[in-house]
Amino acid sequence: MIDSGVQALDLETIEVMEAGDLSVEIGRVTVTIQPPGAPATIVQNGKSVVVWRRQKDGTLKIAVDTFNTDRR
Repeated sequence: MIDSGVQALDLETIEVMEAGDLSVEIGRVTVTIQPPGAPATIVQNGKSVVVWRRQKDGTLKIAVDTFNTDRR
């Protein structure tokens, strides 16, 4: 990501839902990019979903992590 010009990644958690050994985190993402050779910085906003699974020792581990852009 750094080689592609990503300068900042901001994650904001909006909601967390729990069910059994799973937790689902819903959020917003803002990525600031300065592509090599491009004259201007690009800011992309989007949504994210992360599914966490509780391990036998009680810790949480990411099972699924995805995001998409709001840009059309």
